[in-house]
Amino acid sequence: MSRRWIMALLISGAAASCGVQSKVDVIPAPSNPATRTLEAHGIAFQSPGNCVTFDAQTPDPAVGASQKSMDVVGLDDLNVVSVTELLVSPSERGLSAWSKHVSSEFATGFLQSGIVVKTGPDKVMLAGVKGLRWKLSQPSGVGYVLETTLVVMFRRDTEYFVKCQHTAERAPEIDRGCEQVLSSFKLGNGEV
Repeated sequence: MSRRWIMALLISGAAASCGVQSKVDVIPAPSNPATRTLEAHGIAFQSPGNCVTFDAQTPDPAVGASQKSMDVVGLDDLNVVSVTELLVSPSERGLSAWSKHVSSEFATGFLQSGIVVKTGPDKVMLAGVKGLRWKLSQPSGVGYVLETTLVVMFRRDTEYFVKCQHTAERAPEIDRGCEQVLSSFKLGNGEV
């Protein structure tokens, strides 16, 4: 895992959702289902029914060709949950998120980019895979401070970033939605 990819994802991540276009442009109505299920790119998860799905399949230029996919659901451009899949180099395949090397690279990346680590890294299991979870705070680049929960894990040739970010006003909704996404997150059995 190159620190360059970490930095590109984290720095562009706060602003990336601002450039992502919503697939639907409707005001949520009380008739929304209680939950929605997203299934794509070998992943699946449930999110609150009032979340919309964003069209995020254009690779982030800061990340480059290593981006396999990005799926985003949320309430608006700043209050989202995203799952980004990056291709890892052959030398990094089989890497465990629980290794000291991984947590050290992230700590360095956070420090160099001015991201405030509020908690973590905490060792977690997500979809049966070892992961690390942080609570972070960073400027959005458009005048807001975003609170972020970031979970990172590796499986085969893929590094997964599950990121829940929100403004202070939307914290309760996104925090509940984040827990729903994390508790329902599944990976396909095939090669990813």
